[in-house]
Amino acid sequence: MVLGPSVNKFIPYLSLGIASAAFAFQTTVLYPWHHELDDAFRKLKAEQATALKEFHELKLKRFEDLEKKLVGVELRQDISEGYGPSHTEPSGLVACIAHSLCSVSLSD
Repeated sequence: MVLGPSVNKFIPYLSLGIASAAFAFQTTVLYPWHHELDDAFRKLKAEQATALKEFHELKLKRFEDLEKKLVGVELRQDISEGYGPSHTEPSGLVACIAHSLCSVSLSD
């Protein structure tokens, strides 16, 4: 052999030492670090879910605001063109708004 008989006797012990050091490193450093990362990922996931929920609520509120503005514009157009009820009558205004809301919700 190239290495010699004394080195061949030493190689299994060297291999056992390296494997033992790797196992000790995995159990003392990597395994606890894995739990820390797992906890951090769970927190991040919860934060992301909260942020998405808030964004969704803001988006729905914005759509509701836009729908209210659209109803107001349609109401003003109907009144100015003479198609809707008179704006001087309170019940006519309520009926016109109700009609506009129904037509908007049916077209969605």
